[in-house]
Amino acid sequence: MLGASGKTWGLYWQSEDILSDGVPITHWDEPATSYLFPLIKQAPNGAVATYTTFLQAAQTGSLPNFCYLEPFWGGGKGVPYDESNWIGIQGNDYHPCAWIGPAENDLNELYQTLIRSPQWPEMLFIITFDEHGGSWDHVPPESALPPDSSVGPSGFTFNRLGVRVPTILVSPLITAGTVFRAPTGSAYDFDHTSFLATLCKWAGVDPASAELGARTAVAPTFEGVIGTTVRTDKPSFTVPADYASQGGGTGALMGISLDTAAAPKTVSINDFRDALDEKSHDAFVKKFAAMVQDKK
Repeated sequence: MLGASGKTWGLYWQSEDILSDGVPITHWDEPATSYLFPLIKQAPNGAVATYTTFLQAAQTGSLPNFCYLEPFWGGGKGVPYDESNWIGIQGNDYHPCAWIGPAENDLNELYQTLIRSPQWPEMLFIITFDEHGGSWDHVPPESALPPDSSVGPSGFTFNRLGVRVPTILVSPLITAGTVFRAPTGSAYDFDHTSFLATLCKWAGVDPASAELGARTAVAPTFEGVIGTTVRTDKPSFTVPADYASQGGGTGALMGISLDTAAAPKTVSINDFRDALDEKSHDAFVKKFAAMVQDKK
């Protein structure tokens, strides 16, 4: 949709580096996003590239119109936040049961890069989440328009929202301290489809004709939050010094011993996530070890 409307775009993935403990198993052969949605690679006016490429483009002021950043996926089995009883990979995706410190640290480093970019005066940086992370919410979920006629395995018709998740807009074009809600008169509250609908409008596409489901067609949008006056202040934030090294730091492998000489050079993120579907610590280790053996 974005490419066809004339907007340039980029999908950038972070799981591209060698693990911090030296075991060379995480140079993923494809980002999860384009693996799950393969038509992305056929869209015009864009490309799939590494996070390093994104950082370089930000520094030189050559970012495309729209950028999607895939995090460094983590996950594992065991006791959350107990490094002696946890096995898996430490990511920066805020996903349990890994530590969230590296995510906070890496997000701050990304923000520092963006505010120094020549493109910052016209940039909107969106931080959002797909899940609530297990946190409780005191506000009952609202009703919602079903996106289509699908029915879940338990009979759920997708006519209700879930637990709220935060969405943070960062831009010199937004007044400091702004809290935004659905526009007055909107029949629906903001939800994840509001992001899709807002992108449609920005690209000059009617959300109702974008074929992104009935919910996107009527979702409230948040372009009204963005003004025309460019703020010159660039607030800084302090992240505790030990956050970056929690869980060994982004990309660290914990609780898995491998013969580095015999270990594979590549294990796809999708294979790793498949192993995480196992119900127990022991089953995960067994499946992961078998996967490594197959790659030798």
